[in-house]
Amino acid sequence: NFEPLTETHIQDDKVSIIVWTEEPVLFLIQDKFVAEIIERFLKKCGRNQKSKKNILNACSTFIISCFFPRFQ
Repeated sequence: NFEPLTETHIQDDKVSIIVWTEEPVLFLIQDKFVAEIIERFLKKCGRNQKSKKNILNACSTFIISCFFPRFQ
């Protein structure tokens, strides 16, 4: 099993992404639209917590790779 090195949290209009490297890095996106889109997507995925965690990790990886190429 591969455990991703990211953790994502959503609250109100904020999405925080933690990259657990030797020196942890925190990205904070304050955008109501982004937070709502991720929340809606998770609701459509149902109640399976493992699926939600995998989706959040995939979203985190995508966002980081698009905006912060150093972490690719």
